[in-house]
Amino acid sequence: MMDYQFEQKGRRPIVVIAALIGGTLVAVGFFYQAPWYFLAMPGIAGLMAALMLIQNSHSGLKLNARSLTLFKDSWQEEIPLSTIKGMRMTQFSSGQPSVWLDRTGAPPYRIPGYCFGSAQQLKQALAAHGIATN
Repeated sequence: MMDYQFEQKGRRPIVVIAALIGGTLVAVGFFYQAPWYFLAMPGIAGLMAALMLIQNSHSGLKLNARSLTLFKDSWQEEIPLSTIKGMRMTQFSSGQPSVWLDRTGAPPYRIPGYCFGSAQQLKQALAAHGIATN
C-alpha cells in the first residue's frame, strides 16, 4: 500500500508555451529576414523546450511503510524510513519549496520541490510514520 505518491511528467503547460513562443519568434524573424544573431536566442530556447517535450521527463516520490523512493527517468533512490530522523522544510528566494531529510549516519538529503508535489501532504504522511517534521 502506498501512503503518499507524487508523479510528474515533463509535458507541463509552461514547456509547451515556451516551445510555441520560441518557434513563433524564429518564424517571424525568418519572415522578416532578421539577421541570425536575432534568431539565435529564441531558436535555442525553442529547441531546448522542444527537446524537453520529446524527452517527456518523469519524476516523483513514493512513500510506503518501509521506504521513501525518489525517481527521475531511469534513476531511482530508495531511503529506508528507519534511517530518517526528521524532516525540515525550506524555501528558496524564488519560492520553490525544498525538503531536507535528516538521516542517521548519513548527511542530510535534499528533495527538490518538483519531486514531491504538496509539501503539506508529504509532511502529514511522514508524521504518520513517526518522523518528526517542522
